[in-house]
Formats: sequence, structure tokens, C-alpha cells
Amino acid sequence: AGARVNAAIMCCSSTPEALEEAEAERLQQASKQLQRQREHAHKRQLVVEWRQAQQEASQSVAEELKLERKAALEREESQRREKKEAIHNALEAFRHQRENEKAALEGTPVNNACNLSREDR
Repeated sequence: AGARVNAAIMCCSSTPEALEEAEAERLQQASKQLQRQREHAHKRQLVVEWRQAQQEASQSVAEELKLERKAALEREESQRREKKEAIHNALEAFRHQRENEKAALEGTPVNNACNLSREDR
């Protein structure tokens, strides 16, 4: 009962200044709470943006790697074609040399472009 009496006395005896101070304190607490919520939301937004940037960077790296792999495969294919062409050219040169040697043994001139023997065609 004594606590109720004291509370009633304080309530009734509160001055307008005390009420204003209490209201100011309540507003200050609400403002601090709002500021904490804003900071938390800002941090969440920064995390979201950071994750998006990480994902974009990962995609960019993946695209670069894909392009590098493609370029490496194209280089390998080009080297294969060059080797194949070199082998073909060496074989053709060997065939022409053999025809020339054969013609020299037979004593007849050979036109390598037109007079290939049937074996070589």
C-alpha cells in the first residue's frame, strides 16, 4: 500500500518539467533504437551488396577462365593443323623426290603436278 501511495504522490506531484524530461528521455531512447535499426539495416545492405559483388567477381573469373580455355584449345587445334600440314607437305615432297628418282632411273622427265604414277594418286 505504501508503494501505491508513493507512486500516486509522485504521479500527482509531477511537475510539467518532470513530465517533459520523461517525454524527452522516451524520445531519446526511441531515437537511439531507430538509429540502431538503421545501422543494422545498412550493415545488412552492405552484406547483400558484398555478396552480389563476390558473385559477379566469381562469374567474371569463370568467364575469363572459359575464354582462356577456349583460346588454349584453339591454339592446340591450330598446332595440330600445322603439324598435319607439315607432315602432308613432307610426304608430298618425299613422293615428288621418289618420282624424280624413278624418272631419272628410267630416263624420262616428270612433271610432279600432272604425271603422278597410279600408285601415288
